[in-house]
Amino acid sequence: MEDLPDPLIIDILGHLSDACDLGRIRCTSRQLKRLSYHVPSIALICSEDRYLKSRVSETRDEITPFKAIVEDQIQRLGSLEKLRIGVQDSSRDVFGEEDMDADDLHLMCPNFVSTWLPFVAERLRSLVIFDFWRQSCWRPSNVLSIISSSCLVLQILELHSAWISVVGLKPMPMLTCLTLDYIRFDDEDLKMVNECFPALETLKLINVGGLKHPTIQLPHLRTCHWTVTNSAFSLTLIAPHLIELKLDCISPDRLVLSTPSLSVLNLSVRKMCSSYHICGFKDLRSLRLDSMDLSKLIRLLSKSENVESLILELLELGSQRPIEKRSMCTFDELGMFPNLKTLELGPRAWCELGKVFGDEELTLKFQWKRLKKLVVHLMVLDFEVMHRFVSFVLRHCVAKPDVLVFIRWDVSVEILDGFVSCCVSSFPAVRWRWGSWKGKFGDCWLR
Repeated sequence: MEDLPDPLIIDILGHLSDACDLGRIRCTSRQLKRLSYHVPSIALICSEDRYLKSRVSETRDEITPFKAIVEDQIQRLGSLEKLRIGVQDSSRDVFGEEDMDADDLHLMCPNFVSTWLPFVAERLRSLVIFDFWRQSCWRPSNVLSIISSSCLVLQILELHSAWISVVGLKPMPMLTCLTLDYIRFDDEDLKMVNECFPALETLKLINVGGLKHPTIQLPHLRTCHWTVTNSAFSLTLIAPHLIELKLDCISPDRLVLSTPSLSVLNLSVRKMCSSYHICGFKDLRSLRLDSMDLSKLIRLLSKSENVESLILELLELGSQRPIEKRSMCTFDELGMFPNLKTLELGPRAWCELGKVFGDEELTLKFQWKRLKKLVVHLMVLDFEVMHRFVSFVLRHCVAKPDVLVFIRWDVSVEILDGFVSCCVSSFPAVRWRWGSWKGKFGDCWLR
């Protein structure tokens, strides 16, 4: 290490996972100790062990408060460009009764942020804060106002597990990536997001509460991940250059997608509403749909003829309500995507489609000229249904596709071997691959 130039050593130290590793390095040599204070990035994480010791009377006095550690470390690191502060994931699930009133781990507390941010704000380009929800959920924080006033060159901002106010928020023209995860957000229509973050290219809104009529209107946005857990009245996304969208919502009264450049769409809508305004996606290549109303969604997207990869899964309303047959798409509707290269069916989608195969052969007018891979997830091993389905696919494909079959993980080995043997012997020209699934598409290969 002594022969390496200082800038290279600093860069290596900047890739350490957290401040504890950096502290251990400082004990090894004077050179590393000196250079460690010039690292461009650091992660300050309150571990579960530290959290638990701070809550036990026998060890509480021996533990330095985490906020004091954060303040001390940041004041010593004058070259920081990337900063990550947070509470370890497992610690957030292990809490005592006293946590609600305490604020020792409320990391977006305005007074706390104001003590250390001025030391690094001038150079900071990436900032990530994971708050302790038990303490932050009932304390609104104007941390966005503090950050927007101080961090003029910030490009990446992630805020997790907090109640965020937009009072005093100022424009941040350099910010290109924003993540709000498990946030109670006081911007019910996202007006301040649109006005203050005009240069955003990546936006992730994961489980953000407090939204009523949210509208995202960002001219430079290219990637968006939006998970809406509450029943927002309407959702509007206007982004002319958006390339990739993952949208997970329940049943909005109105959905507007004005994203003509979209190439990748992952859309989960439990039930279709009466008011959908979706522009034609001529450049759409990859499409995943999870819904109770797959048939309606597919017809809505029928002009997206250039789709090459299609994944379908039928959602359930609940254990007490059966799947409605009308909500599943038909094979005629699958023919609306003539350029498919990959077709994947989730376990419930497969069960519903499998019901159409009776004793008579099903023949349709279309052909898949480019289909190369068929992926199915099976709940029940029914060879007759599989035989008819594969026969149908082969009749409607110019070339024989590879068939990837994922079987429920708890199927016995004897039944599995018999099923595999029948499939392979009946279609020897097909290239088969086998795997198992558990939960929500938790795939792993068997052979």
